[in-house]
Amino acid sequence: MVHIRGSNFVIDDLSIEDGEPIETLMWNPMHYATYYDHLHILKYLIEDLKINVGLTVPKHSAESEKEPTNSVSFPEDRILVLQIAVDRNNLKVLDYLLNALS
Repeated sequence: MVHIRGSNFVIDDLSIEDGEPIETLMWNPMHYATYYDHLHILKYLIEDLKINVGLTVPKHSAESEKEPTNSVSFPEDRILVLQIAVDRNNLKVLDYLLNALS
């Protein structure tokens, strides 16, 4: 699921990245489910499909597939789904993800 990619949208209503618009090219279904507050989809992906959360939820190390990856990153920037849940005030999603990640 890590490499499932959708359309490249520009999201400008998140305060992540200092208010800069975010492109969704590197997002996978976990990111979209978190952004749109679809807890039932997150539960299905994690509990029923048993996806590897550690590989699926981190922010990709490059901003697009055309860039070389940057291996230098900060751990607090890695778990983009948590940042999205906090920014969107999706508290049930945040609580579920924190428990799933622990």
